[in-house]
Amino acid sequence: MGTFPEEWRTAPLGECAFVQTGVAKGRRLNGDAVVDVPYLRVANVQSGRLDLAEVKNIQLRVRELERYSFAWRM
Repeated sequence: MGTFPEEWRTAPLGECAFVQTGVAKGRRLNGDAVVDVPYLRVANVQSGRLDLAEVKNIQLRVRELERYSFAWRM
């Protein structure tokens, strides 16, 4: 996994996050207020780990931000 600060804990993703479907790229946002945020792609999810070497951004409606944000369950 590489190096990280000693005080960081590690755990399988399924033990610390709720995994759900996301939003479609290229959808029409119809002039709604949007925010540009990083997102996890299928390419970021590897066997037993997340590969965050290349993280891309996507536009979300402001009202969708909480629903699609990464949330820890710990």
